[in-house]
Amino acid sequence: MIYSHPTRRRLLQIGTLGCLGLNLPRLLQAETGRSQTTRSAGTVKSCIVLFYYGGPSHLDTWDLKPDSPAEIRGEFRPIATRAAGVRICEHLHLTARVMDKLAIIRSLHHGMTNHNAAAVETLCGRTPLKGDLELLADDPNSFPCYGSALSYLTPGMREVPVHVALPHLMRNVVVLPGQNAGFLGAAHNPFQIDRDPNEPGFRVDELELPAGVSPDRLADRRSLLSMLDAQARHVDRMADKASMTPHHAKAFDLLRSEKVRRAFDLSQESELVR
Repeated sequence: MIYSHPTRRRLLQIGTLGCLGLNLPRLLQAETGRSQTTRSAGTVKSCIVLFYYGGPSHLDTWDLKPDSPAEIRGEFRPIATRAAGVRICEHLHLTARVMDKLAIIRSLHHGMTNHNAAAVETLCGRTPLKGDLELLADDPNSFPCYGSALSYLTPGMREVPVHVALPHLMRNVVVLPGQNAGFLGAAHNPFQIDRDPNEPGFRVDELELPAGVSPDRLADRRSLLSMLDAQARHVDRMADKASMTPHHAKAFDLLRSEKVRRAFDLSQESELVR
């Protein structure tokens, strides 16, 4: 996806996180049009979202409020950073060294009081349809998460998955909502990895062919599956049929791709990078 980065002022003029939902195509089209006369386009290669479910409070990290009363301020001391005037928690000394390359967004908020509903607000940028419920679970009408929205907005089969989630599927009694494609359909769900990349022998078993199955046999099986699907369409109109076909195609392409295997081969990285 190639487009010019809209400025923070421009994003605030357009709206809040809602603009990253159904209005994103218009936003990107508008910003691309402006880029032709105002600035050169850049290439967005990737984005990593780290989600802490019940993570540390802002009072213990970015906004300690040292001048506030004891019942309000955090218990740790603030320290200076490489960004002039920005002070963060004393236990984030490594982060302080690169603070000039980061941005703290203080305007993001929501009205949810329960964890699961708040997860939808955070991971999807939308208020959940069922409201502020603690044990809220996803259903086919749920809003898509950001990665699924990007998958939908960048159509076409890619060798490497558009959206990868790890190291596990998050749960809070039920599967934590906001982690899948919702109403966009299962074809845009993330490629879910249920192993910790910090493990010395980390590998993605789903990318390994079963014993005795060569790439040629895999191609034969794909051909057979396509033939069976063609026959089944004449006699069976199951509701989830449309979502199964893209899954089959993705699975075969992942199994055949050396590029995908290399992407998940952390043994090629140094310990410092890991």
